Amino acid sequence: MDTFDFTSAPVLVSAFTIGYLILLFPVASAIPIPSLLNRSKKKRERAEWVDSEVAMIHSIASIVLSAYVLLTVGLKYGQVTPFPVLVVVYHSFGYTLADTIYGFITGIITKSYIIHHLGGLMSLGVPLFSPYGGLECIGALFWGEMTNPCNLARTMLKAIEMHHTKAFSILSYVFV
Repeated sequence: MDTFDFTSAPVLVSAFTIGYLILLFPVASAIPIPSLLNRSKKKRERAEWVDSEVAMIHSIASIVLSAYVLLTVGLKYGQVTPFPVLVVVYHSFGYTLADTIYGFITGIITKSYIIHHLGGLMSLGVPLFSPYGGLECIGALFWGEMTNPCNLARTMLKAIEMHHTKAFSILSYVFV
């Protein structure tokens, strides 16, 4: 299975969505969170912290996977999407679905959150229904995720009231 295959989409997207839902709910909820958030015991803050932890995992995985695909397959415009590219795209599509479900269930969803996820689902959805566009999608995914760990780390530092630190300032410059 070297190229595009419509039949793999539902299976892989479902597997990645379920995998990320498992990370978001039982696993990430068991990970210790900073004591500052434990003391506050605000459900929204805890849910946002867990969401940031899992988003960090997704972001780093997406950078590594898309870099690997770009190095091994290359970026060839207008080509039929190879299967390894589909796996990376389905991985991010599944994460985005799981994160959207998590946002609705925990109540952390906002208008910008919805717009961000809809944009991601629409762009990642192209290779779900077309044999073309996967390589271009991987290129965009790689560059789009490149600074996301810095942004997520900033968000997490802000949540634990460390937004006046040197680390926060450095992460702000790197993110921009």
